[in-house]
Amino acid sequence: MTGIYGAYISTEAFCIVFSLILLLRLKYGLGSEREIKILRIMFIWYIVLLITDIFWAMTQEDVLVPPRLINGAVNALADMAITWGCYYWYRFVAERSGIASHLGKTADCLIALPTVVISVMLIASVFNGWIFYIDADNHYMDTPLVYLRVGVNYLYLLLASAYSAHKAIRAGSRQERTQYLSYALFVLITIAVFFAEEKYQQCPLVPLLIFLAMLILYLTIYVDRETKILKQSEELTRSRSRPSVCSRWWKMRCATASVPKNLAEKY
Repeated sequence: MTGIYGAYISTEAFCIVFSLILLLRLKYGLGSEREIKILRIMFIWYIVLLITDIFWAMTQEDVLVPPRLINGAVNALADMAITWGCYYWYRFVAERSGIASHLGKTADCLIALPTVVISVMLIASVFNGWIFYIDADNHYMDTPLVYLRVGVNYLYLLLASAYSAHKAIRAGSRQERTQYLSYALFVLITIAVFFAEEKYQQCPLVPLLIFLAMLILYLTIYVDRETKILKQSEELTRSRSRPSVCSRWWKMRCATASVPKNLAEKY
């Protein structure tokens, strides 16, 4: 594509391919099953976002001229992908920090409720234009209620940052502290991207930011796995280097057996 969104679409196409590769390699057994499950869902929503965002860019260039209803439905799905992605980012951090285990099902349902409400409003916007609408040129346009959706997104990011900051303070190692500080600072990067997005519309800043976050989470799980394997290997090596009670007894037995019988009777 040679239009102003050509680089935009090419970058997102690369992110789709890379994300599919990571998703296929993300298998259970690498870490906590709940963490793997949440990260899988995040990857799926991210791929949905990329596909729908490419659709949006092509309609902005009038390469595609879909019916207004289909155009609205695809854009609603793109906005839902961002909101659900923020929710599952919060879920991942809550699970990893151990706070999720202290929350009951009622609390989980209440925390997920804003996402459900925004999703319903986005679906309704396809028909009534609450949060967005499709203008006469068949282009996506926000309404003032878009800040409600943005507020919900940042609510989850701020909750995740608060959990991460709390965990970083209580962390016992430098590596763990650095990990949680990176989670806590992620919200600051998203705020900067939010203000820069309007200025650099031809660059997919939000998808690239999400891709960076997903890659960090993916690498975090793999680093944890390798660290766990290394510790198990070190423990196994130490256990093999320590003589057991049976081996000491056997050595003493062999030493006694090697003494000649007449010499043993003499002493």
